[in-house]
Amino acid sequence: MAISTDTSASGASPYPEANEPSEAAAVNAVELKGVRKSFGETEVVRGIDLEVRSGEFFALLGPSGCGKTTTLKLIGGFEQPTQGNIRIGNKSVEGVPAFQRDVNTVFQSYALFPHLDVRDNVAFGLRMSGVSRRERRSRAEAALDRVHLPSSARRKVDDLSGGEQQRVALARAIINRPSVLLLDEPLGALDLRLRRAMQQELKEIQRSVGICFVYVTHDQHEALSMADRMAVMKDGSFQQVGTPGDLYRNPETKFVAQFIGESGFLEGQVTDITAGLASLELPGGASVKVKTNSTAVGAASISLRPEQASLGREDSPPTPGHNNVRGTVVNVEFLGSDRLYRVVVPPAGDLLVREPFDDAHEAVEPGHSVNVRFPFDSAVLLPGDEPS
Repeated sequence: MAISTDTSASGASPYPEANEPSEAAAVNAVELKGVRKSFGETEVVRGIDLEVRSGEFFALLGPSGCGKTTTLKLIGGFEQPTQGNIRIGNKSVEGVPAFQRDVNTVFQSYALFPHLDVRDNVAFGLRMSGVSRRERRSRAEAALDRVHLPSSARRKVDDLSGGEQQRVALARAIINRPSVLLLDEPLGALDLRLRRAMQQELKEIQRSVGICFVYVTHDQHEALSMADRMAVMKDGSFQQVGTPGDLYRNPETKFVAQFIGESGFLEGQVTDITAGLASLELPGGASVKVKTNSTAVGAASISLRPEQASLGREDSPPTPGHNNVRGTVVNVEFLGSDRLYRVVVPPAGDLLVREPFDDAHEAVEPGHSVNVRFPFDSAVLLPGDEPS
């Protein structure tokens, strides 16, 4: 935890407005250059480069074991890189221990002190750095107000709900206003309903205080709903970095397309590209056309989001500017306002189709043959030699 050495008793709020201009705004909050980390002979972070902007909510998303938590620990100083450089603000933190870095960390285990009340938990770091009692109280109450717990200062932490404990841990982390707040799966212990509510509150708090959040999660919904930008990790490397919209609409790899949202895939061979339109020949003789900036022919696949496609009868006529792919419905999932169909197109792959649950869209049962229609510019062309 970063410990404040500010012992002023001015009573001023420790939280300047998030949109207040400053010279620091032009400096990246975090920079990683060629960072690698090995434990023995196992390399868990493999030469990553990253720039996280001041005031940004940045998510590190990936499956368990991909290196995202290790990356967070490297930024926080809990681990040291085997190679490469890390900067916090405009300063290199090579060899700088965790407690001297301008960061704070919130873990899934909130590590609150049961013998202290809420206010004293929040003010603990200020107490350790010698801040006056009056100043500690003022700043702790301001922090609790920020996390929507203004009347809980004297409660014991054991009397709080999981969501309230999460807010106390967050208040303790932001009270010194570090330049970077690191969050490692902080909502993992909460039930689904509370997690959804806390996602909204976390984003609101981050915007309010204006601190850069670097947030580790394996939950795509968390990353998509909260992050300004995000990185998808696999096997210690970044697969793609960008806004949630960029990664959803324009995945660069099959892994990203699979991990962000839902996609169907068809594999084949690009035989021709004319005027930015690729012809992908599917096994069995069918073909689809896909808009692309690529000029490469050969093995490839397409990724198609379920909302980009629609179902038609097997004998429905072609639609200009659209592909018509014949397949068989193998599963129908009811999603409240929608149905999600899985259509197998053997041996090329399968597609997902999301359609409204209403009178205008008659249900199609598993086993029926259908045409899946989608525009030429809706699918994304991906390299064909990428492992899943």
